Amino acid sequence: MRSISNAFRTLLRTSVLALCALPMYGQTANTGAIAGSVSDPSGASVADAAVIIRSDATREERHVTTDAEGNFAVPLLTPGNYDLTVRAPGFEPLVLKSVRVQITEVSRLKIQLTISGAKEQITVSAKPPLLQTENATLDESSIAKRLRNCRWSIATLPKFSA
Repeated sequence: MRSISNAFRTLLRTSVLALCALPMYGQTANTGAIAGSVSDPSGASVADAAVIIRSDATREERHVTTDAEGNFAVPLLTPGNYDLTVRAPGFEPLVLKSVRVQITEVSRLKIQLTISGAKEQITVSAKPPLLQTENATLDESSIAKRLRNCRWSIATLPKFSA
């Protein structure tokens, strides 16, 4: 009975220590973290958005994507300023400059993306039409060309005798 009681105490102590460590998720005594959520203009979560965090000091980049609820977390960042870029299909890219990360702190961000406008390019050509549709007249030069071609083709036909 005594061994069960000791095992239970050990399990209880380990559980309490683990629960106390949960608020420290994504950080150590020398690092911090950036975490947040990404939503659209209506407040709906944006899943699978690309989040890029780049250190101002070292230019090192970390890439993560948002989960199904639009949340992301980038743990174990050295203290300093970071530029954060968020990209998602159908939305304008968003850049946040100088997001500050401090030791043992989690910088929490609430990001709202804007819908991108249509960026289609239409090219209009100014070539004359192949068929004249404004009126039914033909100029004399086109008639003369056709008649010349017709005579040439009749003259070059082989003659058949019956």
